[in-house]
Amino acid sequence: MNREIKFRGKRKDNGEWIYGYYAKDYKNSLIIVIGEKALYNLHIPHQVIPESVGQYTGLKELYGGDIVKYIDESRTPQVGWVVDLGWKVYIQAVGGDEEGNQDLELHPYNCDNVEIIGNTIENKELLK
Repeated sequence: MNREIKFRGKRKDNGEWIYGYYAKDYKNSLIIVIGEKALYNLHIPHQVIPESVGQYTGLKELYGGDIVKYIDESRTPQVGWVVDLGWKVYIQAVGGDEEGNQDLELHPYNCDNVEIIGNTIENKELLK
């Protein structure tokens, strides 16, 4: 999968989501560097909550950790979260196979059936 490499994370100082490149600073804190220009043409880094960092999947505007609802043509709507292993993107279904739930590998052709309804940081209740 050839895709743009970008990340998102929730800022530690104000809780806002930011998008950009992932890096670590000299204190080994996780940061997201965004394209804003500072003095001397430097990018501005922001410390982020480590658990909030998710990589862009290259599909729709899906990031690792997004909670989605998806409809498989043979099943009822299911809720799951996006897992991005770098070489494979899939939705891990909430529930179990008692109701016919199963993980769904994502490809460009089946992303039209996916709706983002939250993320694993702010909407954990959606995973119950």
